[in-house]
Amino acid sequence: MVRVRAVHLLWMFVLGVLLLGPSAWAQTGSITGQVLDQGGAAIPNATVTVTSSATGISQSVTTTSAGLYNFAALPPAVYTVSASAAGFSTVMRDNVTLNIAATLPVNFKLAVGASSTTVNVAGVQAAPIETDSSQLSTVIDAKQINNLPLVLRDPYQLVLLSPGAVNAMNNDGVFSVNGQRDRNNNFMLDGADNNDTSVPGIPSGLVSANPDSAQEFRVITNNFDAEFGRDTGAIIDVVTRGGHQHLPWQRV
Repeated sequence: MVRVRAVHLLWMFVLGVLLLGPSAWAQTGSITGQVLDQGGAAIPNATVTVTSSATGISQSVTTTSAGLYNFAALPPAVYTVSASAAGFSTVMRDNVTLNIAATLPVNFKLAVGASSTTVNVAGVQAAPIETDSSQLSTVIDAKQINNLPLVLRDPYQLVLLSPGAVNAMNNDGVFSVNGQRDRNNNFMLDGADNNDTSVPGIPSGLVSANPDSAQEFRVITNNFDAEFGRDTGAIIDVVTRGGHQHLPWQRV
């Protein structure tokens, strides 16, 4: 009996990992780009490094023969990205802000020079229109969560900042996106399913958040990527704070 129970628990654990895997992936973003010289030729085997003092992450990759690189599954944070290669000056980009479920292109052009020479470039922001995905979404960041008035201290009220989101015509305080039923919204929290199965679509899902715990969230309203699904309304993808961090708009 004990052995059977142990096997059952093992299978439950494996099943949980499989179910949460795609959702957990959606809580991250990626930084990708190309490293070129001043003449526009690709630089193979260049070293690109991302570092975040807030999360403690530091990763390095080398570029392909076409000068391409990619960092996948990075937590939302503010990063410093640098590129270096033998015979070229190092270029460093500070305050590169990566939002949840975003693909941020960061390209480099290296000048011929000593590798000990470092050129700092101003921070990079994501393009207002996502160029690497067809999905339509709006990011509600920490600045909006902290600065906009929230009488109920419910950050999910800010879903209404997304185009196509309106209050539903009932007394549940829910919202409708692009004319879909209010119960067709899909809530995610730190990679886990956060839907109330008894009353689907209610604001905040099963576990509510507050302005102090929510770092940011993305409201995806159309053309969902492959890792999303379940419903035809909005995907509300929330990531909570993983520790204190200073964002570019905060005073240190």
